[in-house]
Amino acid sequence: MSGGAALGALWNGYVVLLHATLCLGGVTLALPIARRVGPAARAHVHAAALVGMLLVSVLCWLPVGAWGRGVPAPVAAPLLALGAAAMAFPTGEAAARTTATLATALLALWIGGALLVLARMAAGWWSVRAITRRATPVTDRAWTRALRDACTAMGTHQGVELRLSDEVATPLTWGTLDPVILLPSSAAVWPAERRRLALLHELAHVRRLDCVVQALAHVAFAWYWFHPAAWWARRGLRDAREEACDARVLAAGVRPSEYAQCLLDVAAEARGRTLHASASLAMARAPQLHTRVRRVLATRAGAPVHATPTWVSRGVLAAALAWMLLLGSLRLGPDRALLWDALGGDAWPRRAYAAAVLGQSRFPQVRAELRARAADDPHPVVRRLARAAR
Repeated sequence: MSGGAALGALWNGYVVLLHATLCLGGVTLALPIARRVGPAARAHVHAAALVGMLLVSVLCWLPVGAWGRGVPAPVAAPLLALGAAAMAFPTGEAAARTTATLATALLALWIGGALLVLARMAAGWWSVRAITRRATPVTDRAWTRALRDACTAMGTHQGVELRLSDEVATPLTWGTLDPVILLPSSAAVWPAERRRLALLHELAHVRRLDCVVQALAHVAFAWYWFHPAAWWARRGLRDAREEACDARVLAAGVRPSEYAQCLLDVAAEARGRTLHASASLAMARAPQLHTRVRRVLATRAGAPVHATPTWVSRGVLAAALAWMLLLGSLRLGPDRALLWDALGGDAWPRRAYAAAVLGQSRFPQVRAELRARAADDPHPVVRRLARAAR
């Protein structure tokens, strides 16, 4: 990639980053309401935050509107610097070449990190897929009857396949169109109650389409791997997702003490073994286990469990979509006052960048003022850009 192209790409990347941050900020304003509604609503908010970041980054590159908004000086400083360097780069100025080299390095770091995260996801997916092929289909009548009863309890009508494997340590679910529940080989001798609880939990993931959401969220996290809010949203999604599934299990009439014991037993069997968490949804992950058990035990037997109404879920998704479309049509740039200040500065690249941006204004009076102010500019590039602002 040439230096000029790297400068342009990094400028666009910074704008996308601003859009994504706004998306996260707007979506997470719904968290206080989601906490009152229940864990499923909170999972929707975190999922909308991650997927929204991904969609906004796509919308920013598409011609889907052009209403602008200026950003304040601290946020606009990198835009002014990159824009000025892009203007000066063809002239071969040393400062512009240095900035272009730095831009190329930053882009390589950004893309390299994203590829590493995606490679980890692909490796996990391929590993689980290979394990599934080697796994043995469950034909035991006790398991098939337990699966049928659990599907009825969860309201799941999608076909789900059960497989046993000595390569997994805990029940896990993966697959979007054709979900598969992989069971450890020790599950063949599990008591009936543990079978039922494990199936209820995994079918809750199937009912919520968690595998689809996790795949989209993982792609979004890969693109924004360096953004602290992306780490926060991913962790929040994971925690809220498991809490929502636990709530569904308890809502099926399970005693909290029995379910907590099941989680501990499954985790004990899985200790020290790989869970393939990037590609699947494991039932009992150690980092979350203590919090989940305490939360389950804090639920009184027979107490009403929070469930997100359908209209709330649709409302959250509709609001998130509207926010994404709004941000996608927003064009961020330096505040107009900053551009006028840059136009009166000493460095011609900054003046040229200011003239280029002001010349694209949709307000005729702004373009007319630009032509008047830059008519006698000492640098020909600035004068040419001002004359082109018609």
